[in-house]
Amino acid sequence: MRSGYLGKIFSKQNILAVMSAAAFLLSAVSCGIVPQRIPDNIGLGHSSQPEESSATDTDSSCAIPVFSEFESMEDSSDDSSGESSSSEDGEKDQNEEPEEQDGNDGNEEDGFKNPYITADQPAPAYAVVPNDASVKYLGRTELSDDILWCAMSGTGAEFEYTGKNLEITFCGDSSVGDYYNHRARIGVFVNGERAVDQVISDHETTVAVIKAEEPADYNVKVVKLSEVEMSTVGIKSVNIDENESLSPSQQRSRRIEFIGDSITCGYGIDDTNPNSGFSTSTEDITKTYAYLAAQRLDADYSIFAISGYGVLSGWTSNPSQINSSPLIPKYYSTLGCGSSSFTGHALPQDIQWDFGRFRPDAIVINLGTNDSTYCRDDDDKLNAFTDAYVAFLKDIRANNPDAVIFCILGTCSQQIWTQVDRAAIKYTEETGDPNVHSLLIDSGDSSYGYAASYHPSAASNSLMADVLYEQIAQTMGW
Repeated sequence: MRSGYLGKIFSKQNILAVMSAAAFLLSAVSCGIVPQRIPDNIGLGHSSQPEESSATDTDSSCAIPVFSEFESMEDSSDDSSGESSSSEDGEKDQNEEPEEQDGNDGNEEDGFKNPYITADQPAPAYAVVPNDASVKYLGRTELSDDILWCAMSGTGAEFEYTGKNLEITFCGDSSVGDYYNHRARIGVFVNGERAVDQVISDHETTVAVIKAEEPADYNVKVVKLSEVEMSTVGIKSVNIDENESLSPSQQRSRRIEFIGDSITCGYGIDDTNPNSGFSTSTEDITKTYAYLAAQRLDADYSIFAISGYGVLSGWTSNPSQINSSPLIPKYYSTLGCGSSSFTGHALPQDIQWDFGRFRPDAIVINLGTNDSTYCRDDDDKLNAFTDAYVAFLKDIRANNPDAVIFCILGTCSQQIWTQVDRAAIKYTEETGDPNVHSLLIDSGDSSYGYAASYHPSAASNSLMADVLYEQIAQTMGW
């Protein structure tokens, strides 16, 4: 066994999946579909602009072209690609307004009922600012004008509450008027149970979290379920009554960061139709391998992931043209990259992240799937990817000097695995740093089902979390 190499993790299901060329194509190609905030009067099946061919400096613009899942699979196929799942019935009329996709908004009429609303209570009397004196921050958040802004998937706040009348006020960003299903989706969990699940469609929204007859002690966690590229959300206040209290939840002794793309974001995980397209209303970070693995490891987490992004190239339907704008390394030092603004009209990519705020013990990198749509089997491109990955590892190490790094792949495509493994080895050879490991991970076969655009299902993510948990626990001695 090579130093720093954890080995390839296969199951019988995975071997069967690899034998199916058609299934391999669908997962490899469609996992790179890039969401984009679409201008008015532009249909979902067409891009409003060509893919970027050269990198630009970090600025307020990171608009990424969008394709429907049908168009993207057709355009990116070649003679060896297998069959596409496209059909004429799947295309949208250019003059037809997109239909709203189903998503939980916390309303009883949609089948979701908050189990912690058991009594009639008036609006609470006091509004508490969600600062570090009252809540524990989750992920890369930004407190601005006493509003806690959340951009990345999984960002939010956690606190301990004693009382019987709790509400939370949220601020929507510039995405609230967007009927293309790109608004932020949030979840509120009480004692580990989902109490609120809502898409933010107003500039200010107050939701009831706990309404009880008698006071009690509760753990409350507010989590942004959807990703950064389309929308952000602000926690304006936590509202309680007199003689009630809240305090930050305790920091865990273990910390882990996840860096990835749509797989890590939970793209379409609440949509079991693989032919569906992108919607923030069907993203749920709490059902992903990353969130589940952090829970099983009893670790605080931070997640930096954006759909369609890569290391050398983002997802592309044209392998002859590099898509060098949507790159994770380009924005890793910021709060992300998005098209919706918050906190004085700033965008996530305008705000630098202070790495001292969260020092992970372990870092998991799940990148390369989107790069493979550009690199294919071109040796020069694959070598360039390896070099770019090594450079990113050096950047990660510079900002996280003590973390053990796990480079994983295999959840949608294993096409570029050799280069990921080679990058980990090359990095260690160049730096002498032994704390970088590579892991080919299994996400099961078609019996586990698929999420939207053939992304990993919730069942596949649970399997991935089990494998990752075992490897990290063994390596870290957790």
